[in-house]
Amino acid sequence: MSDRKRKRQMLKRKKRLRVSKAILDTIEITQKIEKEKQADLLKLDTDMNVLTDMLKDIKYLTDQQDVYIETIENHVLNSQCNVNKGKKNIQSARKYRKFSL
Repeated sequence: MSDRKRKRQMLKRKKRLRVSKAILDTIEITQKIEKEKQADLLKLDTDMNVLTDMLKDIKYLTDQQDVYIETIENHVLNSQCNVNKGKKNIQSARKYRKFSL
């Protein structure tokens, strides 16, 4: 085999090795990207579960506050009735006072 042929074969082998290394590097990078995507998806899933729990808590608190708001509303309505009754009682008391003097 001539030196020229050997040099060509060595160059071909080197090219094949470079291509093989590039392919392996590409595969490795792709695997890393896939692992990162998987980790991101798991984190997203966890975050979604946390968000769901938070929304459930907010709904529970809102429902609880609705009960308190209704109670407050009833107290306000009762107070308005009592004020109106009080006004009538004051008017009656003024009439009785005029007659008693």
